[in-house]
Amino acid sequence: MVFILVGLLVNFFMPLIVLWESICIFWGLLCLSFILSFGFSNSCFYSSLYLSNYSFFGFEISYLSLGFIVLSCWFVIISLCSNFLSVRGKGLRQERWFCFFVQMVGLGLVFSFLCNSFILFVAFVESLIIPLMFLINGWGSEKDRYEASFYFLGYTVVFGYGFLIISCFLFFLVCVDSMDVSWSLSISYYFFGGVFISLFYGFFLSKLAIYGFHLWLPKAHVEAPVGGSILLGGLILKLGGYGFIRLYPLLLYKLSVEGSLVLCLFSLLGSLFSMVVAFSQVDLKKWVAYLSVGHMCLAFSSLCVSGEIGLLSCVINMVLHCFSCGLLFFLVGLSYERLGSRSIFFYMSSSSSFKGWVFFWVFSCWVSCAMVPIPSFWAEFFESFVFFRVSFFFQILGWVGPCLGLYCTFKVIHFFSSSGVSVNFRSLFPGGLFEFVGLLGLVIPCVFLCFSLDIFFHL
Repeated sequence: MVFILVGLLVNFFMPLIVLWESICIFWGLLCLSFILSFGFSNSCFYSSLYLSNYSFFGFEISYLSLGFIVLSCWFVIISLCSNFLSVRGKGLRQERWFCFFVQMVGLGLVFSFLCNSFILFVAFVESLIIPLMFLINGWGSEKDRYEASFYFLGYTVVFGYGFLIISCFLFFLVCVDSMDVSWSLSISYYFFGGVFISLFYGFFLSKLAIYGFHLWLPKAHVEAPVGGSILLGGLILKLGGYGFIRLYPLLLYKLSVEGSLVLCLFSLLGSLFSMVVAFSQVDLKKWVAYLSVGHMCLAFSSLCVSGEIGLLSCVINMVLHCFSCGLLFFLVGLSYERLGSRSIFFYMSSSSSFKGWVFFWVFSCWVSCAMVPIPSFWAEFFESFVFFRVSFFFQILGWVGPCLGLYCTFKVIHFFSSSGVSVNFRSLFPGGLFEFVGLLGLVIPCVFLCFSLDIFFHL
């Protein structure tokens, strides 16, 4: 912990000429240190999901949290690389503060995934609001950034305070402040009624951005800088899914079978509606945002109706969504910096001047649509069996949503590959090494995971 804080202070006072390089090297070394210090185990998926290997002062590292911590450190580097061209050259103060707030988001994510305490978890998750609001208001679009900030603040704080009340209630009444499964069933049985369970669900569903709790997400994505959108869509949305997985018995124990099915149906319909809304979008950022909502709804639905298979499918979908969402936002940012527009119809008349551009878009959409051999294809394949076991109607809903997303994605690819008026592009990577590293930092892990599916069974 001390190493991280000292590193942040040193990076803040670095000379401008080596500022971006030193920050990327620092977070890269931090990512490597977590991997080398704690590593991965050969334990089975279900046991390693809950059991922590290291625990200290309200923090713990389990195999699941370690994976998300490594992703948090990695995505700080990706976020900085994505905004290098747009922020570099605006002055020492602008660059330092932008790098500082991105690092604060990364620090909050690391501590959130480390927490084994209810109160600390809420505190660190809610602390992410502050640097994200500074990123949106300081480096976002000029049009509606303040409205987007208030939407984001309202959704997160309202449900966050409810969750904080429950956490304090448990701590002061029964001296319980742990997220371990060993006590969760008994505590939930005696102390958690319908109101408390509703507040729990409200907190996590707003972080997961399930349809109906998602209104803040498209606004925040549209107004945020590209680096903020990558962190928001890539990892901050995963806090809700991570919390559901950690508290899986606690949140589903009081629900009947009918209640779980209602939640699953709500999520599947949310996925369907999100894909329909995404189909009608013209702004590329809004399109990616609604695709994210649809994929998160689908991941949550598998968690509601199944045990180990549902957990495995949810984890695979969340991890692959980190990279697919980050890659799409990265490409949207690169395109916007070169053409000054995020309109899909504008790109239909300009992409033919650089065919390599279309290749990266096709690859990112391929990952987003969970096509073979992407690991999320197998996750959705498992989900189809889970839904079929419940009901044929659920299976149909589980198919229609992804099929609409697939059609919507190929429509965008068609626009990008259509012939039209040639536009004089600058080079693909005018930002130099940073944009190249950022793009490869999202592409290479996707390719690696295609041939390393077994890694998910050891998380």
